[in-house]
Amino acid sequence: MAQDGKSTQVLQITPPLELQFQGPFTDVSTAPLKLANPTDRSVCFKVKTTAPKQYCVRPNSGIIPPGKSAEVSVMLQPSGNENNVEASRHKFMVQTCFAPHDDVDLEGLWKTINPNELMYSKLRVAFVQRQAELGSASQAEETPATVKYPAVPTQARTSLTGASSFGLSSVSRGSEDDRLRAEQQARQKAEAEVAAVRRDLDNVMQKYTKLQSERSDQMSLNGGYGGVPMLQVILLAVAGLLIGLIFGKLI
Repeated sequence: MAQDGKSTQVLQITPPLELQFQGPFTDVSTAPLKLANPTDRSVCFKVKTTAPKQYCVRPNSGIIPPGKSAEVSVMLQPSGNENNVEASRHKFMVQTCFAPHDDVDLEGLWKTINPNELMYSKLRVAFVQRQAELGSASQAEETPATVKYPAVPTQARTSLTGASSFGLSSVSRGSEDDRLRAEQQARQKAEAEVAAVRRDLDNVMQKYTKLQSERSDQMSLNGGYGGVPMLQVILLAVAGLLIGLIFGKLI
């Protein structure tokens, strides 16, 4: 392949026009380059690029014996800023010449060789997305967007759940406390009433005892003994009633 009036390229280069790099480009992407020598002479080669910081070529130079070929790996380094516009500006050039003899110093050869003996082939660069990625991108365009809400962290969910449980527990405990408080107040009121009845009963019993003593003294003075006085019957009835009330309050 002749370039700019130079000698016709003797190597068979595959691919002949364009190096394609498959995405994604977050990792190293490699494009193979095959150089075949169909001639009966050894051919020296050197691979150059317009973006040396973004590509690694192994091997980037060498000698191909007659009828042999060389496999060259062109590796695109990952770059977050890479895009198709920049890639379209990248170029590669395969520079070759016939080896003057078998023992050749390649570094010195490229500096001293007559430019008219050099042969050149240029290749473009293309970035190609994988079919799976293209399919995903197409599907994303055709499928209506789904609203996604941010996930609540586990700790936050735990806090919310705990807060809800605490609220329910607080309500339950509040109802239970109110019930217990009401029962306690009723019990205290009943106990106060029972205590009052007991005081009244004690007063009645004291009066009864006093009256009984006076009655005994009077009977002793009179020297007689009669039936059960009406006052005693009444007092006994009152005492029985009060005792019944006390037991009723306690129950």
